[in-house]
Amino acid sequence: MSSEIEIKLELSTEALESLLGSDLLGEPEKVLEQPSTYFDTVERRPFQEGFSLRIRRSGAACMQTVTATGPSKSLFGRSEWETPIDGEEPVLDHSSPLLSEFGSDLAVEPVFDVDVERRVWNVKENGSLIEVVVDQGEAMSGDRQSAIREVELELKDGDRKDLFILARKVDGIVPSRFGVRSKSEKGFALVDQQRSVFKAEGSSPPKRKT
Repeated sequence: MSSEIEIKLELSTEALESLLGSDLLGEPEKVLEQPSTYFDTVERRPFQEGFSLRIRRSGAACMQTVTATGPSKSLFGRSEWETPIDGEEPVLDHSSPLLSEFGSDLAVEPVFDVDVERRVWNVKENGSLIEVVVDQGEAMSGDRQSAIREVELELKDGDRKDLFILARKVDGIVPSRFGVRSKSEKGFALVDQQRSVFKAEGSSPPKRKT
Protein backbone atom coordinates (compact mmCIF):
# COMPACT_ATOMS: atom_id res chain seq x y z
CA MET A 1 0.00 0.00 0.00
CA SER A 2 1.04 3.61 -0.23
CA SER A 3 2.13 5.63 2.78
CA GLU A 4 -0.60 6.12 5.35
CA ILE A 5 -1.74 9.31 7.07
CA GLU A 6 -2.28 8.25 10.65
CA ILE A 7 -1.83 9.12 14.30
CA LYS A 8 -0.90 6.51 16.90
CA LEU A 9 -1.69 7.02 20.57
CA GLU A 10 -0.52 4.95 23.52
CA LEU A 11 -2.66 4.49 26.63
CA SER A 12 -2.42 2.74 29.96
CA THR A 13 -4.49 -0.39 30.49
CA GLU A 14 -6.93 1.54 32.68
CA ALA A 15 -7.25 4.40 30.18
CA LEU A 16 -7.88 2.00 27.31
CA GLU A 17 -10.66 0.24 29.21
CA SER A 18 -12.22 3.64 29.99
CA LEU A 19 -12.07 4.66 26.33
CA LEU A 20 -13.70 1.41 25.21
CA GLY A 21 -16.46 1.99 27.74
CA SER A 22 -17.10 5.57 26.62
CA ASP A 23 -19.66 6.81 24.08
CA LEU A 24 -17.02 7.95 21.57
CA LEU A 25 -16.68 4.67 19.68
CA GLY A 26 -19.56 2.37 20.63
CA GLU A 27 -19.48 -1.28 19.57
CA PRO A 28 -16.62 -2.21 17.22
CA GLU A 29 -17.41 -3.21 13.65
CA LYS A 30 -14.77 -5.95 13.76
CA VAL A 31 -12.89 -7.81 16.51
CA LEU A 32 -9.89 -9.82 15.35
CA GLU A 33 -7.32 -12.01 17.06
CA GLN A 34 -3.96 -11.26 15.43
CA PRO A 35 -0.98 -13.36 16.53
CA SER A 36 2.20 -12.43 14.67
CA THR A 37 5.81 -13.59 14.49
CA TYR A 38 8.62 -11.20 13.60
CA PHE A 39 11.70 -12.38 11.74
CA ASP A 40 15.21 -11.03 11.20
CA THR A 41 18.76 -12.19 10.59
CA VAL A 42 21.05 -13.17 13.45
CA GLU A 43 22.84 -9.83 13.01
CA ARG A 44 19.51 -7.92 12.86
CA ARG A 45 20.47 -6.41 9.50
CA PRO A 46 16.97 -5.58 8.17
CA PHE A 47 15.92 -4.01 11.49
CA GLN A 48 19.07 -1.90 11.65
CA GLU A 49 18.41 -0.69 8.10
CA GLY A 50 14.80 0.27 8.86
CA PHE A 51 12.87 -2.85 7.79
CA SER A 52 10.67 -5.27 9.70
CA LEU A 53 9.34 -8.63 8.51
CA ARG A 54 6.36 -10.30 10.13
CA ILE A 55 3.89 -13.07 9.46
CA ARG A 56 0.41 -12.54 10.89
CA ARG A 57 -1.96 -15.47 11.29
CA SER A 58 -5.73 -15.29 11.00
CA GLY A 59 -7.26 -18.73 11.20
CA ALA A 60 -5.63 -20.81 8.47
CA ALA A 61 -4.56 -17.73 6.49
CA CYS A 62 -1.13 -16.11 6.77
CA MET A 63 -0.16 -12.62 5.64
CA GLN A 64 3.49 -11.62 5.27
CA THR A 65 4.23 -7.92 5.73
CA VAL A 66 7.48 -6.06 5.14
CA THR A 67 7.46 -2.57 6.63
CA ALA A 68 9.93 0.23 5.90
CA THR A 69 10.57 3.09 8.30
CA GLY A 70 12.71 6.22 8.37
CA PRO A 71 15.03 6.73 5.38
CA SER A 72 14.02 3.36 3.91
CA LYS A 73 10.39 4.50 3.72
CA SER A 74 11.38 7.70 1.90
CA LEU A 75 13.64 5.83 -0.50
CA PHE A 76 10.92 3.48 -1.76
CA GLY A 77 8.03 5.93 -1.59
CA ARG A 78 5.84 3.44 0.26
CA SER A 79 5.74 1.91 3.72
CA GLU A 80 4.36 -1.64 3.43
CA TRP A 81 4.44 -4.68 1.16
CA GLU A 82 1.79 -7.28 2.00
CA THR A 83 1.73 -10.78 0.49
CA PRO A 84 -0.61 -13.69 1.31
CA ILE A 85 1.52 -16.81 1.82
CA ASP A 86 1.03 -20.52 2.41
CA GLY A 87 2.42 -21.60 5.75
CA GLU A 88 4.23 -19.73 8.50
CA GLU A 89 7.69 -19.44 6.94
CA PRO A 90 8.78 -16.20 5.23
CA VAL A 91 8.75 -16.06 1.44
CA LEU A 92 11.71 -13.95 0.37
CA ASP A 93 11.12 -12.89 -3.23
CA HIS A 94 10.85 -9.69 -5.22
CA SER A 95 7.40 -8.80 -3.87
CA SER A 96 9.29 -6.65 -1.34
CA PRO A 97 12.67 -4.85 -1.40
CA LEU A 98 14.39 -7.26 1.02
CA LEU A 99 16.19 -9.28 -1.66
CA SER A 100 17.34 -6.23 -3.58
CA GLU A 101 18.59 -4.63 -0.36
CA PHE A 102 20.21 -7.62 1.33
CA GLY A 103 20.86 -10.20 -1.38
CA SER A 104 19.52 -13.63 -2.26
CA ASP A 105 21.44 -15.29 0.60
CA LEU A 106 19.37 -13.44 3.22
CA ALA A 107 18.60 -15.91 6.02
CA VAL A 108 16.04 -14.97 8.65
CA GLU A 109 14.80 -16.61 11.83
CA PRO A 110 11.89 -15.99 14.23
CA VAL A 111 12.87 -13.42 16.85
CA PHE A 112 9.78 -12.55 18.91
CA ASP A 113 5.99 -12.76 18.92
CA VAL A 114 3.20 -10.20 19.18
CA ASP A 115 -0.31 -11.26 20.16
CA VAL A 116 -3.05 -8.62 20.06
CA GLU A 117 -6.80 -8.35 19.96
CA ARG A 118 -7.75 -5.75 17.36
CA ARG A 119 -10.99 -3.75 17.40
CA VAL A 120 -11.95 -1.67 14.35
CA TRP A 121 -14.37 1.23 13.82
CA ASN A 122 -15.02 3.59 10.91
CA VAL A 123 -15.78 7.03 12.31
CA LYS A 124 -17.08 10.17 10.60
CA GLU A 125 -15.45 13.40 11.81
CA ASN A 126 -16.60 16.62 10.11
CA GLY A 127 -17.24 14.69 6.91
CA SER A 128 -13.88 12.88 6.98
CA LEU A 129 -13.77 9.09 7.22
CA ILE A 130 -11.31 7.86 9.84
CA GLU A 131 -10.54 4.25 10.65
CA VAL A 132 -10.00 3.73 14.37
CA VAL A 133 -8.04 0.64 15.40
CA VAL A 134 -7.47 -0.39 19.01
CA ASP A 135 -4.76 -3.00 19.60
CA GLN A 136 -4.55 -4.62 23.02
CA GLY A 137 -2.04 -7.37 23.76
CA GLU A 138 1.61 -8.17 24.37
CA ALA A 139 4.97 -8.38 22.66
CA MET A 140 6.79 -11.48 23.93
CA SER A 141 10.42 -12.61 23.94
CA GLY A 142 11.34 -15.54 26.15
CA ASP A 143 9.89 -14.85 29.60
CA ARG A 144 9.71 -11.09 28.99
CA GLN A 145 6.62 -9.19 27.90
CA SER A 146 5.80 -5.63 26.91
CA ALA A 147 2.22 -4.37 26.99
CA ILE A 148 0.65 -3.05 23.78
CA ARG A 149 -2.20 -0.61 24.33
CA GLU A 150 -2.51 1.41 21.12
CA VAL A 151 -5.11 3.49 19.34
CA GLU A 152 -4.43 4.19 15.65
CA LEU A 153 -6.39 6.80 13.72
CA GLU A 154 -6.00 6.50 9.95
CA LEU A 155 -7.47 8.98 7.48
CA LYS A 156 -9.36 7.08 4.80
CA ASP A 157 -10.98 10.09 3.15
CA GLY A 158 -11.12 13.80 3.93
CA ASP A 159 -9.04 16.44 5.71
CA ARG A 160 -6.05 15.43 7.82
CA LYS A 161 -6.88 18.10 10.41
CA ASP A 162 -9.86 15.95 11.39
CA LEU A 163 -7.40 13.29 12.56
CA PHE A 164 -6.14 15.72 15.18
CA ILE A 165 -9.68 16.73 16.13
CA LEU A 166 -10.53 13.09 16.80
CA ALA A 167 -7.22 12.56 18.63
CA ARG A 168 -8.04 15.51 20.90
CA LYS A 169 -11.45 13.96 21.61
CA VAL A 170 -9.71 10.76 22.71
CA ASP A 171 -7.33 12.75 24.92
CA GLY A 172 -10.31 14.61 26.38
CA ILE A 173 -11.75 11.31 27.60
CA VAL A 174 -8.59 9.59 28.84
CA PRO A 175 -4.90 10.57 29.15
CA SER A 176 -2.90 9.51 26.10
CA ARG A 177 0.46 10.18 24.48
CA PHE A 178 1.70 10.03 20.93
CA GLY A 179 3.08 6.59 20.10
CA VAL A 180 6.65 6.80 18.86
CA ARG A 181 7.67 3.13 18.90
CA SER A 182 6.33 0.51 16.52
CA LYS A 183 5.46 -3.02 17.61
CA SER A 184 8.69 -4.24 16.00
CA GLU A 185 10.72 -1.68 17.98
CA LYS A 186 9.06 -2.80 21.21
CA GLY A 187 9.78 -6.43 20.37
CA PHE A 188 13.44 -5.86 19.54
CA ALA A 189 13.82 -3.84 22.76
CA LEU A 190 12.62 -6.93 24.65
CA VAL A 191 15.13 -9.11 22.80
CA ASP A 192 17.94 -6.69 23.67
CA GLN A 193 16.88 -6.68 27.34
CA GLN A 194 16.91 -10.45 27.42
CA ARG A 195 20.35 -10.59 25.80
CA SER A 196 21.71 -8.06 28.30
CA VAL A 197 20.48 -10.14 31.24
CA PHE A 198 22.02 -13.35 29.95
CA LYS A 199 25.25 -11.57 29.04
CA ALA A 200 25.53 -10.22 32.58
CA GLU A 201 24.94 -13.74 33.92
CA GLY A 202 27.49 -15.22 31.52
CA SER A 203 24.95 -17.50 29.86
CA SER A 204 23.07 -17.67 26.57
CA PRO A 205 19.35 -16.96 26.06
CA PRO A 206 17.23 -20.03 25.30
CA LYS A 207 16.10 -20.68 21.77
CA ARG A 208 12.65 -19.30 20.94
CA LYS A 209 9.98 -21.98 21.22
CA THR A 210 8.14 -22.86 18.01
